[in-house]
Amino acid sequence: MATKIRRCLYIGLGGTGMKSLLHTKKMFIDTYGEVPPMIGFLGIDTDAGEYSKKLLSVRGEEVVLENNEQLRLLAPGAVDFYKNHKMDFSWIPEDNVNAVSMLKGLGAGGVRSNGRFALTVNKNNIIATINAKLGTITSARIAHNNNYELLSDSLPEIHMVFSICGGTGCGTFLNMAYLIQSINNAYKTTGYTVLPGVFKALPACAHVVPNAYGALVDLDFLMHHGIGNEPIELKYLNESFPVTEKPFANVMFIDNENDNFDHYDNVGELAEMISLALVTAAGELSVAGASIGDNFNQLSEEGTLNILNKKAWAGGMGACEIVYRGSTLSEIYQLKAGINIIDRMFNSCDDANTIANAWIDSSEVHIRENNGQDHVTDFICSKEPKYPLVISNYKDPIQEVNSNIETNKVKDADIVAKQDELLERVRTQLRALLVQHINRECGMSLAKSIIEELKIQIGLCLGEMKQEKEDLVNRKPQLKTNIETSVADLKDYAGRLISTKSGKEQRANEVAEAVRQYNICLLDIQRHDAAITIYNSILINFNESEEKLNEVEKSLRAVKQALQIDVAKLQNGIAGEGSIFQINLAEEDAKNLSVKSEDILISEFIDSLDGNLKVYGFTEYSAKEIETFILNYTKTLAGAKSYNERGVEEVLADINRKNPDRLKEIIELAARKSLPLFRFDHRGHQTKVPLIDVIYVGVKDRTQTILNKDGLFESCLPHSHYLNATSSVDFASIGMSDKIIIYHQIGVVPAYALRDIYDYRAMYEHSFKPSRSHHFDDDIYKLMEETKYNLDPRQTFATKTEILDMWVKGFIYGLIKNERGTYYIKSRSLGGLPGNQYWVSLADRRTDAFKEFAEKEQLITRDFTAYIENENMTRGGAAIADLMADAKANEGANYYEKYSQINLTMPTLQSRPYSDVWTLYNEELAHVETL
Repeated sequence: MATKIRRCLYIGLGGTGMKSLLHTKKMFIDTYGEVPPMIGFLGIDTDAGEYSKKLLSVRGEEVVLENNEQLRLLAPGAVDFYKNHKMDFSWIPEDNVNAVSMLKGLGAGGVRSNGRFALTVNKNNIIATINAKLGTITSARIAHNNNYELLSDSLPEIHMVFSICGGTGCGTFLNMAYLIQSINNAYKTTGYTVLPGVFKALPACAHVVPNAYGALVDLDFLMHHGIGNEPIELKYLNESFPVTEKPFANVMFIDNENDNFDHYDNVGELAEMISLALVTAAGELSVAGASIGDNFNQLSEEGTLNILNKKAWAGGMGACEIVYRGSTLSEIYQLKAGINIIDRMFNSCDDANTIANAWIDSSEVHIRENNGQDHVTDFICSKEPKYPLVISNYKDPIQEVNSNIETNKVKDADIVAKQDELLERVRTQLRALLVQHINRECGMSLAKSIIEELKIQIGLCLGEMKQEKEDLVNRKPQLKTNIETSVADLKDYAGRLISTKSGKEQRANEVAEAVRQYNICLLDIQRHDAAITIYNSILINFNESEEKLNEVEKSLRAVKQALQIDVAKLQNGIAGEGSIFQINLAEEDAKNLSVKSEDILISEFIDSLDGNLKVYGFTEYSAKEIETFILNYTKTLAGAKSYNERGVEEVLADINRKNPDRLKEIIELAARKSLPLFRFDHRGHQTKVPLIDVIYVGVKDRTQTILNKDGLFESCLPHSHYLNATSSVDFASIGMSDKIIIYHQIGVVPAYALRDIYDYRAMYEHSFKPSRSHHFDDDIYKLMEETKYNLDPRQTFATKTEILDMWVKGFIYGLIKNERGTYYIKSRSLGGLPGNQYWVSLADRRTDAFKEFAEKEQLITRDFTAYIENENMTRGGAAIADLMADAKANEGANYYEKYSQINLTMPTLQSRPYSDVWTLYNEELAHVETL
C-alpha cells in the first residue's frame, strides 16, 4: 500500500535551521528509505562556506544537504553596495551601518540587519530558487507515484526553522515569510522558532538575548497586523512590498526546557526534536495535526484567547517516537548469517562480533571510546581540572592564570605510566582471549575472526578519537582568546577609579571559568593524544597476533569483512539513531542479536548456488558477487523473516506480557519526552476559553494498538502541566509498523506570556548596543514608537490626567530635572546608561519635554512606578505624606520653588513667549492639589 505524504517545503535559515534540515532529511531516509519526491529542502545561510555537516542514517549511509538544497546569501562588496544604494537601506538602524563591513564572507556576525542585507541583495535569486523547489515537489509526475500517495491535493505547506538569536535566521525570517506570501499568499507557512535559552551559555553570544527580544517584539507587532491595518512597507532594492497580513499562519516556539524542568543544553538535541515534528507534519498524523494548527490560527483570529489588547498567537510543541526497526534487525541478521556461513566454511562455530564486543567492554579490558563510552580517556586522567583558579591580584591576574594552567597539566611521565599499564593489560587479556578460543574445534578461524572484529571496533574508536582531538585543537584558540578577553576586562575594571568588590569578583569568576574551560580542553587533548597512541599500539599488537594465524581463502575473507563492516554500521546506526527524543526498543536487540548455527544448513546454502562447482566456483566471481549469493540465501531464513515481520506493537505486547509495569514506564517516558519545550505564564490574566493541550498518538492501526486498550496511554499520563487548558489524547492510524509517534501541542498565548521574556527584555535594555539595533527594520521600529506599541497587555492608553500624574510625581520624587536649560528624565527603559545614572535628555522647552514624555509614557510609567513603589516602601507612608504636603504648601509656591525645575522667574513665566509653558504649569499646579 502506498505511503501517504503531504507536499512540504522545509526551509532552514541560519545555522540552527540548516542543522534542523539535515536531521529532518536523515529522519525521512530512516523512515522511508529515501526522501519522498513531494518533499523539498532549502537551507539558507550567509556563511560563505558550503554547509558540509554530515549525519549517518540508520543504515550507515552519509546524509548531507546537497548543493541544490542550499542557498548561500553572499554579499560581495557589501560596503560599496550600501553606499551606492543608501536610500534603499533606510531600514538599517544607524548603529548597525558600520557592521555591513562584516559581510565579507564571514556570515552575518550576529547582526540582524546584516542577515537582512544579504537577503535583500539576493532577493530575486531566493524567489527563483523557492519557485523551483515548489515546482519540483508539485510536479504532476510525482502525484501518482507507486510508492507514495498524496495526502492532500492542496498547496504545499511551508515549514520554516530558525533561531531568533543570531544574524542570519533572526534577520531574515520575517522577510522570508513575506517573500513566500509574495509568491502566493495562500501558502500556509509555519514558523519553528528556537528561543535563546540553549545559546546563552555559548561564548561570543552577546547579541543572543537582545536579538531574541527584538525579534519577538518585531514578530508580535507584525502578528497583530491585519487586513484592516494600513500596509507596512518592506523595502528592497528600488522597490518595496506592502505588508497587509501577519507573516505566519502559526508559530511554534522551542525553548530548551519544558514544564517538567527537563533541560537541554545542546542545539543539536533541539534540532532532532524539531526534525521529528517536521517529518510528522508531512505524514498521516498531520491530518489530525493540521486541525490543531488550524485551531491555533482560528483561535488567534477569533481572539478568544487574547489578553486585553494582545493577540494570542504563540504555540509550542514537543515530539517523541517509540521505534523498533525490525527491517534493520533483519538486515543485521542476514549479514550475521552470512558471516556465520563463511566462519563455518573455515570450521568456525561462534559469533566473533559478540565475542569482540564483550571483550572490549569487559571490566578486564574496558577500552571502548564510541557509543557514548570513554573508557580509555577516563583511565588516563579526568578532564576536570584538579586545581580551581583563585585570583587575588585583580589588576594583573595573568601570572596566576598561567600558573594555574601549568599546574593543571598532567605530567608526561604519569601519562606514559598509564599508557604502559593499560597496554600491558590489553596484551595480557588479548593473549588470554586468543588462547581461550584457539584451543578448541574451529579455533584458528575463530581466532582470526575475533582479531578482525577487534580491528574494526578499535578502528572506529581511533577514528572518533582523532576527530574529537581535531575538534578540541580547533576550539583551543577561541578558549585562549576568551581568557585574554576576560583578563583584559578584569584588569580594566579593577583599574577604574570607581569599581565595586562584587564587580571585580564577578569578572574574576569569569576569568576563572574561562581558564577552567581552557584547562578542560588541554586535559582532553592530553587524554586524546594518549588514547590515540594506545589505540595505534593496540592495532600494532593485533597485527602482530594476526600474522601468527593461518590465512584463509582471500575472496571469502573479503566478503566476510564487508559483511562485518555493514553489521557494525547498522549496529552503530541504531545506537546513534537514538536521539534524546526517541525511545529505541531495538538498540539492545541490535547489540545482542546473534545467529544460531542450527538455524542454517550449510548444505542448503550450497545447493542454492548456481553451477556445478558451487563454492569452488567462487574464484570466477568478484567479492561483491559472492556477497550477493550469500545474502540471497540468508534473506530467506526464518530468523530474517521473523525480524522483518516484527513491529513495535508486537514488541510492546511482548513487554506487556512479561512486565506490564515496564510498558507503563515506556509510555510515561514517552509522554515526558514529548512535553512541549514551551513555557508560559499569563501573569495573573485570565483567558476566556481553555488553551488547547492535545497529544496526538500515531500508531499503525488505532483500532488495534495496545496503547488505546482500556485507556492505557491516558492512564500513564501525569496531570496536565498547563492550567486552564483542555487536555485530550487523539489516536491516528499512520500505517507504520516500525514506530509510534507522540506529538504534543499547546497553545495559543500572547507573546508577552513567554516565561522568560521579561528576562530577555532586561538584557535587551542593558545591551551594550542601543535597543533599536536589535530590530530588523528601523522604519518599523519608528512606527512602533509612533503607534505606542508595547509587548505588554493593557486595557487602554493612558489619559492626560494619568500622564500628568506621572509627570508631576517625576519632579516631586526627583526623577525629572532641568539642567542648563535641558530637561532630563531618569529612565532605564529609554536607554539611560549606568555611567550617567540613567539620565536621558527629553527636550529644552518644558512643553516639548512634556510632549515627548507623553509619547513614551508606557516605558516611563514602568520605570517610575517601580522607583516610586520602592521609595514608598523604604521611606514609609508618613514620610511620603509629608513630601506631598510640602509640594502643596503655600498655595503652590513650594511646588514652583522647590520641585518644578522651571528655572524661570514668575514674570518671565507669565510673559507671552512662555504662554504654553504657563498653561502647562497651571495644569501641573492644579494636579498637585489633588495629591
